[in-house]
Amino acid sequence: MAPPLDGLRVLDLSQVWSGPLATRILGDLGAEVIKVEAVHRPDPERGPIRASPGTGTYPQDDPGDEPYNRSGRFVEYNRNKYGITLNLATDKGLSLFKRLVGLSDVVIENFSVGVMDRLGLGYPQLRDLKPDIIMLSMPAFGATGPEKGFVAFGPQQECLTGLAGITGYEPQSPLVSWVFYPDPTVALFAVSAILTAIWHRSATGAGQHIELAQREAVIFALPEVVLERTIAEKKLTPANNQHPRYAPHGCYRCLGDDAWVAIAVRTDDEWRALCRCMDRKELADDSRFATSNSRLDNRSRVNGILEAWTRQRDHYEVMRQLQASGIPAGAVLNMAEMLTDEHYADRGFFIPIEYSAGVGQHPSLGFPWRFSATPASVRMPTPRLGEHTPHVLGNLLGLSDEEVRALERQGIIGTIPHGVAGSGC
Repeated sequence: MAPPLDGLRVLDLSQVWSGPLATRILGDLGAEVIKVEAVHRPDPERGPIRASPGTGTYPQDDPGDEPYNRSGRFVEYNRNKYGITLNLATDKGLSLFKRLVGLSDVVIENFSVGVMDRLGLGYPQLRDLKPDIIMLSMPAFGATGPEKGFVAFGPQQECLTGLAGITGYEPQSPLVSWVFYPDPTVALFAVSAILTAIWHRSATGAGQHIELAQREAVIFALPEVVLERTIAEKKLTPANNQHPRYAPHGCYRCLGDDAWVAIAVRTDDEWRALCRCMDRKELADDSRFATSNSRLDNRSRVNGILEAWTRQRDHYEVMRQLQASGIPAGAVLNMAEMLTDEHYADRGFFIPIEYSAGVGQHPSLGFPWRFSATPASVRMPTPRLGEHTPHVLGNLLGLSDEEVRALERQGIIGTIPHGVAGSGC
C-alpha cells in the first residue's frame, strides 16, 4: 500500500533542525524529498568537516574519516531523503535547480530573509517555473517588520517568545530548555501548513507562498502566556513544577543516580490513596493536608514528605504502584531507558535502521501516528553528502554520466565538503 504523500516531490533547502525535521516527516509520509546542499556550504548540522572524539555527537564517539556523514543529529533528521549537492551561486547550478523546481510540488527553505530573492528564487520566479508550486519559507521573525533581517536558533527563540520566562526554577529564571523546544514546534507547524496547502491545491489548482515566522509560531503554542497577560493582567513566572490547584505536583527524586518520578495528585481521594501507598494513613486526616487548599498552603511540607518516600524506591516501582492506585504518575526516563521501555518496545516505536558511512545499525525514532491503509515507513537511510546527485540529475533531468562528471570537476556538485583534501573544489 502506498503511503499518504506518495507522488509528492519536495525540494528541501532547509538546514539544521526545524526545516529538516519538517521534511523528514513529509518523507516519512511518503513524499519524495530531495535535500539540496552545497559542497562549500553543507548543512551545519553535519558538524565540522574535521572532528575529534569527545563531543558525544558520533556513533561510539568516533568521528571516523567522514564526520560530516556521521553526525547523530543530522542522521536523525534526514532519513527518507535523497541527498544532492548543487552550487546555487553558479549559473549551471542555479539552472539545474530551476529545472528541478519545474518537476516538483513543494520548495521549503529556512534561510534568512532575502537569500532566495538574491538567488533569483523568490516565489514569483518559482511560480513562473511551476505555476502551482507551493513554497514555504521559515524566517525567524517574518519577512516584514524591523526585525526581519535577524536570524535566530532555538535558544534565542525560547528567550524572545516568553518561553524561557515561564520555565526554570525561581529565583534562577530565565532558563532555556536545552532541548531547543521551538525547533520541533515550528517543524510541526510547517508540516501542517504544507499539508493544508496541498489540500487547497487539490481543490483549486493553485499553489501559494507560505511565510511561517518561527517566533510567531512558538508564541502561538504558548496561549496561556498571552491570555494571562492580556485578560488577567498577570505575568506568568516559573512554576518550579508546581500546579496552581494541585498538590503534591512535581518531579520527585528516586533511588539511584539522577532518577525521578512525576506525580500529580488532583483530588482529596487521590491524596488518601497516596497516603495508603506511603503507609502514612495518618496524613490523610491531618488538617494540614486533608484538603486541596490546605495542601497548597503546606506545599513544601507535602513535597518533603513525598520525596522522603520516593527516594527509597525505584522510579518504575513508584510509577507502577501509584498508577495501580489511580494516581497519575510516570517514571522520568533518560534516553537509554526509553530505548528499553516495555511500552515503546510493545508498540515497536524505535526502528532499527542501517546507516551508511560506517555508522552501522542503530535504533531510530518511529512514527507517532498509525495509518491502517497508508502506513508510513523508513524507505531510505540518511544520505551521505551528495550521495544521490548522479541519480537525481541523471534520472530526473536526463544528464549523461559525462555531464555529471564535468559538473563535479567544476565544483558545482560533489560528495566531499570544500576544505577536505581531495575535494577538488
